[in-house]
Amino acid sequence: MHVLLAGDLTTLNDPAKDKYPGKMFGDEFPLAWRHEFEGGRAWYTALGHQKEHYSDPVFMKHILGGILWAMGEPTTPAPAAK
Repeated sequence: MHVLLAGDLTTLNDPAKDKYPGKMFGDEFPLAWRHEFEGGRAWYTALGHQKEHYSDPVFMKHILGGILWAMGEPTTPAPAAK
């Protein structure tokens, strides 16, 4: 598994963080990752819980990059033809 994005749990002020995720991930919590297994590709993101996120161009680039990688395509789309 290749972690693409992780949250720094040392900066999280949440009294329940000892319950979940606890010490499972150490000080970093994976938020997006990719994985190749038996010839297939899986990509995951924990982001995008609110509909407003989908109007953010940076977030949409994150989504598109994951889709393209899972398809085996270059993760940077080619510029549009003029």
